[in-house]
Amino acid sequence: HQGSIAVRSREGIGTEIQLTLPAIAAELSPSRVEPAAVEVQAQPRLRARVLLADDEPLLRDMLTEMLRSAECEVQAVSDGEALLDALAAGATPDVIVPDLVMPGLGGSRLVHMLEESRPDCPLVLITGFAGEDVSVGLSRSSHHRLLRKPFQLAELLAAIAEVLPSPLQRREGTLNSA
Repeated sequence: HQGSIAVRSREGIGTEIQLTLPAIAAELSPSRVEPAAVEVQAQPRLRARVLLADDEPLLRDMLTEMLRSAECEVQAVSDGEALLDALAAGATPDVIVPDLVMPGLGGSRLVHMLEESRPDCPLVLITGFAGEDVSVGLSRSSHHRLLRKPFQLAELLAAIAEVLPSPLQRREGTLNSA
């Protein structure tokens, strides 16, 4: 497709991949595109209140839009401290989705603080880091799932649906802005 890929990786920090493709010429009409290339799957609807924490702005924005496409109400914050601040300010999520590797408060310390402050709130922990494996400590809880990056929207929604109580058991309320 006459594009390019640039990869930057820093040990212990993460990997950034930049994909550049040329714009499609205006004269190319959708009728000339092969049907298999435009296959679109119906997005499942989840309708959950999600409190998301990720320190990477691009990824945080992308995850927010992905979750909103599944009709989730999303409050996104940039780190573990902001996540705890949102909860202290009255946020009432159905599920909390924190990245495990963030500057400051993250990893098992964040998980334990969330378990203490919100023991009944399910967690879907996301990580692209192969280091600290907090899943061992979480195996006894059905309210937790560990999802390794990269993942697709369907995988994220399935993980969230798996830890959520049935819709009839969910609390009433909405997320508060932080």
